[in-house]
Amino acid sequence: MTKSPLDEGQTENSSQHEAVIIEPDSFGEYLELLNLFTSQLLDSEVKVFHGRSANEGLVMVRPPRGQWGTVCDDGWDDADATVVCRELGFRAGYARFYPYFGKTNASLPIYIDDMQCVGTEPTLSSCQRQTGWRQHNCQHEEDAGVQCIVNQADGNVYVHLH
Repeated sequence: MTKSPLDEGQTENSSQHEAVIIEPDSFGEYLELLNLFTSQLLDSEVKVFHGRSANEGLVMVRPPRGQWGTVCDDGWDDADATVVCRELGFRAGYARFYPYFGKTNASLPIYIDDMQCVGTEPTLSSCQRQTGWRQHNCQHEEDAGVQCIVNQADGNVYVHLH
């Protein structure tokens, strides 16, 4: 990845606004940057909570300038879980349901219900859903969870001799 220099004739102080132009070295790098910027700047944030390890737990979302809340498990499936897990840096994931991770504090908002991810979306907030933010018919016993896949087997069989 390379940063472009300022255009000829411009100085670093020629504007009140500073900008850095990033030129990806490959299309794959471009897609990674695009996903990073849209995840952090335009969309809600996602994390997992209440799991036994960093790759699993209840799905928590936070809209821009909002507080953390949960996702209802109505319509929740492995495609939805895979999108969450990929957004968190894992390969794929499995949907988990109450009582797998327990339930959250009743004072937390439930933000999303009836998710309809195909499984190829870059972020959970880019998936289709039947309802808007905070429109749901759920209790916290219906909080959606994920178990993300940590490693992918490469298809080879290895024999270690001692």
